[in-house]
Amino acid sequence: MKSAWSWLCFGYLMVIVLLSCTHNADDHIITADPQSFATLEPNAAALTLNIQGTGNIAGFSISERFPNIETLSILFTPDLTTLPTDLNNLPNLRKVELIGTTFIEFPEHISNISVQQLHIAHNPLLIRIPDINGSIEELYIQNNPQLTSLPTQLSSSRDLRVLNLSNNALKTLPSTLQQYDGLRTLDVQGNELQSLPESIKSLRRLRHLDISDNPVSTLPISLGQLVDIEELIVHNLDRITKLPDLSGLRR
Repeated sequence: MKSAWSWLCFGYLMVIVLLSCTHNADDHIITADPQSFATLEPNAAALTLNIQGTGNIAGFSISERFPNIETLSILFTPDLTTLPTDLNNLPNLRKVELIGTTFIEFPEHISNISVQQLHIAHNPLLIRIPDINGSIEELYIQNNPQLTSLPTQLSSSRDLRVLNLSNNALKTLPSTLQQYDGLRTLDVQGNELQSLPESIKSLRRLRHLDISDNPVSTLPISLGQLVDIEELIVHNLDRITKLPDLSGLRR
């Protein structure tokens, strides 16, 4: 539920993960709790770094010890007060997950991140994400129950293809959404949106649009102009009495 936060998922995670630090057989995956992170030996072969569990990290830098990682996951870390400052010094980094933290605001330096996938999810206290000045292709901001607004900038480029904003507490969508005209997927289900902007018509390449479970009372006429849509999901829009003309959505 959006209004409540349960640490059951945290407990479950801590059962299935190792309690301190483990390496798999080929050393490509490293898992550590924050307290053990400081003792990790440098490993240029590591491709995935998982930080999860209790404890804090001082001087959270990665690039000198794990220069080739492709995936960084920070998972259910209730004591963590900082995030890595050197993510842009990791040339192979493709995916970052910030899940289950207790940040109210992410530090400003995270705004420079450039990755294919950025996941920001299940952060119970999060109310602010800084503008994202790096290039992002797939952005997942999900299940953050206190998040009522988004940064103005979601990516520095127009290469954003997937934008999943499901199950937050968003009241509006950013006015700059129209600039991401390469979007293929837009999911805003489970928020507090009372309307969708007419500028949605600029998203001409949309294939998948989910606006379910929002208190919207009308849908923009321009919705019928998104001729490439293959899937339109409008479950549980209880205040809607009339749909716009969708006869042009032949896919």
